[in-house]
Amino acid sequence: MHNKHPGLGFPVLLTILIGGARLALAGPLAPPLGAIQPTSRFSPRVEIDQLPFTVAVSGSYYLGRDLTGVAGSNGITIAADNVTLDLGGFSLFGVAGSLDGVAVPAAQANLSIHGGTVRGWGVDGVDCTLATNCALANLQASSNAGHGLRIGIGGLVSKCTARENILDGVNTGAGVTVLDCTMDDNGDDGISAGVGCTVRSCTAYSNDDSGITTGGGSTVIGCTTRDNGGGAATPTKDGIAAADGSSVIDCVAYSNDDDGILVTAGSTVRGCTATSNLGDGIQAANDCLVQGNTCDGNGAGVNDGAGIHVTDGDTRVIDNHVTDNDRGIDVDLAGSLIIRNSAAGNTVAFDIAPGNDYGQIILSPGAGFNGAATDSNPWANFEF
Repeated sequence: MHNKHPGLGFPVLLTILIGGARLALAGPLAPPLGAIQPTSRFSPRVEIDQLPFTVAVSGSYYLGRDLTGVAGSNGITIAADNVTLDLGGFSLFGVAGSLDGVAVPAAQANLSIHGGTVRGWGVDGVDCTLATNCALANLQASSNAGHGLRIGIGGLVSKCTARENILDGVNTGAGVTVLDCTMDDNGDDGISAGVGCTVRSCTAYSNDDSGITTGGGSTVIGCTTRDNGGGAATPTKDGIAAADGSSVIDCVAYSNDDDGILVTAGSTVRGCTATSNLGDGIQAANDCLVQGNTCDGNGAGVNDGAGIHVTDGDTRVIDNHVTDNDRGIDVDLAGSLIIRNSAAGNTVAFDIAPGNDYGQIILSPGAGFNGAATDSNPWANFEF
């Protein structure tokens, strides 16, 4: 073997290696530029171990066990912004004469309350009506003497249940999203939402008043309402009732004590199923679009309900299927357009007031529509 570095013997190499190791052990030649500073502060969570308790400082709070309230007081009062309250799967139990389970008595912001049960409080389970940008998640609110859950402007209610509360299951301010929630057996509405709200993928059944109500400019999508309106003295008993300029899309309304779906001026009802409601399946006012819905067995011979009932003008009723209702499609006033609908088994198929525009009503067109020219009218309504 030939030495590639004939001028560099083994002793010299050994000396270089040892010297390099000493330099490495000695650390860097240049002094450090400064001590490393932490980039953020860590605030430990605070345990709430007795009630009543007031959150007066921003931060994160949690329960470590079930807690019981006292008469004349809220359970937990939040009096600061930027607060997270984690119930940790535990319960806040109210007693006779208690107030809210969780209360936000002033205009706080950026609150998160989640992960447990509020039960048996003398007023509301959770009341954050005055808060903005508040989130309620994975809560169970039951048997409270007021509302189950109340939330203010711009909030979010997700994956919550509210059961057997004396008033609404969920009651919201404007611009709130209610998502994946279940409301049952509440003494008023299952969900009562303000203006400009979105209610998505929720279930409301067996509430004494309506299942879901919203203020104007709201969207109700993918929801199911059933058997609402059991309270004898309640003024409205609809499955879904949405105010002006709202959309009700891909919803189911079944066996409610009045209308399945009720919308007022300038609203849309599309892709819904309304079945076995004691009033109308779908009732719409003026300037609405009612499209692609299925309405079956409404009215039940009791309240003279229609599959689709238009109570005012300038509404378009298109591509709907109405079966076995007291009246299939009923239009009270002039000025609407009724085209491409089908009706079967209704006591009266089409009850359309004079002054409306509608496609020819073809009765029992038969196999191949008999080849008649009128049978091929693309705007025709069919009764069969």
